[in-house]
Amino acid sequence: MSEIQENNNDGAVTVQPVLGNDGHSNAPSTQGTGAPTPSAPSGGIASPPVQETGDVTPPAGGNAGAFPDLADYATGLFEGVEPESLDYKLFERARVAAHKAGIPQDALSSVMGDVRTFINETEAQIEQARIDASNEQLKQLQQTYGSKFQSVMEACNNTLSNLAVEFGVDASVFNLPEIRNNPEVVKFFYGLSQRMKEAGFAHVNQMASIATAEQELESIYNGTHELSKAYMDSTHPDWKRAQTRVNELTRMTMQG
Repeated sequence: MSEIQENNNDGAVTVQPVLGNDGHSNAPSTQGTGAPTPSAPSGGIASPPVQETGDVTPPAGGNAGAFPDLADYATGLFEGVEPESLDYKLFERARVAAHKAGIPQDALSSVMGDVRTFINETEAQIEQARIDASNEQLKQLQQTYGSKFQSVMEACNNTLSNLAVEFGVDASVFNLPEIRNNPEVVKFFYGLSQRMKEAGFAHVNQMASIATAEQELESIYNGTHELSKAYMDSTHPDWKRAQTRVNELTRMTMQG
């Protein structure tokens, strides 16, 4: 047997042919440096070579093994949110949906942070609109009743306080400006107070005055009245006026 020497310039290597029974070479081809071509199975087509693709791309949300459970997922969304509020329900629904979709926590937090900012801005605009509307109603009442404005409002407050006491209702539920300053509401309570006065319901007016006096006293004591600071500070320039007003209100509450 003789050894065959092939040209090495293009990457070929020296091989020792293996002769079969028929004298022909059965040596495999080693042309080039790539991986050997897989042999075709009998009666079929050769399978394509396996290609290495490197690291597998993780699913949305990162490594599936490191993705947190729902109980631990994006819980910071609820900081400062009342559990029974609409905002809480909105954030919880978004959190569950995002967790199911495999969205990273920081991505969800960023989006919901923008949503929370929008909600806060919208609520502030609504509150300002309420204040503006109430102030407009107040101007309308002042124009309607002129010099009688203060006495009309006091009559309405007295009537409301009396009815609240009479029926066991908390009068504070009517403290919303859009109710107190509503021209139709004021017209109703003022008219009611006049009818009660005409009918001779003296005890009604007296009870209303007592209830109003008690409320004003309470506001002075709890610091929400304009005379609260003066009442508590003997060096205040309005201290005497505050003391006089407290004495008057105390006498009124003792009339019943």
